[in-house]
Amino acid sequence: MHNGANVLRQNIFGCTGSPVISVLEVFILIANPLPVGYHFLTMKVAIGSDHAGFQLKQKVLAWLREKACEVQDVGTHSEVRCDYPDFAKIVAEKVSRGEVERGILVCGSGIGMSIAANKVVGVRAAECVDAHTAEMSRAHNDANVLCLGGRLIGEDVARKMVEIWLSTPFEGGRHAVRIEKIREIELQYLKGTPV
Repeated sequence: MHNGANVLRQNIFGCTGSPVISVLEVFILIANPLPVGYHFLTMKVAIGSDHAGFQLKQKVLAWLREKACEVQDVGTHSEVRCDYPDFAKIVAEKVSRGEVERGILVCGSGIGMSIAANKVVGVRAAECVDAHTAEMSRAHNDANVLCLGGRLIGEDVARKMVEIWLSTPFEGGRHAVRIEKIREIELQYLKGTPV
């Protein structure tokens, strides 16, 4: 766990201490299992936006930090006009390289960010508009980047979407077969042999 023992202690036991969880703490956790989706509290997440998504990004960022997520804010850091592909590329590359587990991108509609992020190998960016699409993007599509529209959704809806998206596991099974087919398409184009 990357600093996980103290994050776990702070969120479950209300204190911090040794970098190693004690035997007593393990027994307490076995007797009182963590809720489904607890993992997102210790997840590494990169977040970025353009000027149109800046305000919503700041709200989501504050909420994630409040929940003790390890968050990397790659910008933008103001509402000065800028280009969304620049920030989509940074977040998507961090996800692709495994530097973070998930990415969140915010622009005016979420569409431009998703198009740009999906150009990076291994990224499955999903532009979501509500809690259901956020959940399905994880459960069925194993999306590793969530794209939000700062001009389309409010803070409360965005917060709920992010919470659901970070805590929903990929179902695998028949969906894993489909994800593998997406990887095969990606590999064909990387090799320069499109179908």
